[in-house]
Amino acid sequence: MRIAQPVRIGIWTLILLNIVMSVVSIWALLRISPAIEQILDRNDRSIQACETMISSLALIHNTETTNDSLLNQFKSALSTASDNITEQGEKETLALISKWYPLAFSNDTTEPYRLTIAAINQLSSINRKAMIDGENEARRISFAGGWIIVAMGIFQFIAGMLLTRSLSRNTIEPMEEILAVIMSQKRGDRQRRCSLGDYPTDIRLLFVEINAFLDKNSRSSDLTDLFGDSFNKWD
Repeated sequence: MRIAQPVRIGIWTLILLNIVMSVVSIWALLRISPAIEQILDRNDRSIQACETMISSLALIHNTETTNDSLLNQFKSALSTASDNITEQGEKETLALISKWYPLAFSNDTTEPYRLTIAAINQLSSINRKAMIDGENEARRISFAGGWIIVAMGIFQFIAGMLLTRSLSRNTIEPMEEILAVIMSQKRGDRQRRCSLGDYPTDIRLLFVEINAFLDKNSRSSDLTDLFGDSFNKWD
């Protein structure tokens, strides 16, 4: 019957919305996790290398630490940063550090020292900006995913309300009407008929057939005789 079609559509709509909500939730989580991992794994490593290089330069000519030891520490940190190029501009900045740091360790003039510090600060700024951008991207994904889930929830609520209305109109109300007519006939009210009302075509056709059947047998003195044991089962 055609009355079952809206119910099927409503059920499949709810199923589809649940699937979409699940997919969106998984997508948001899968996008957020790599963004956070990238912040911690890539940029933080370069920033730590910058801090090590800065501290090494700050301790040059310190009587407690030899310049050779500081130089090796600096080179190790520079190697770590060079192996962790992930952002635009890092390669050029690392080239400047590599150019100026030997003079900063071997020369007493301040210019190589200043240029090395400036390049290290620039490298640190590049990675800090990348961390901020990554955090903002994660927030945008989380915000968008959250609102998509909210929208799906609203659509699911609307679909559920429409499905409930469809079930009530196409199934529950017609069944209640038929039961009311049958119970009225059982109590002796032989004039009661199904009200056609504002029902779908298939339901109206069913009611017309029931009313025609009741009209045909309205002259019978005992409907129980006509329906056999059917009425006895309603007791």
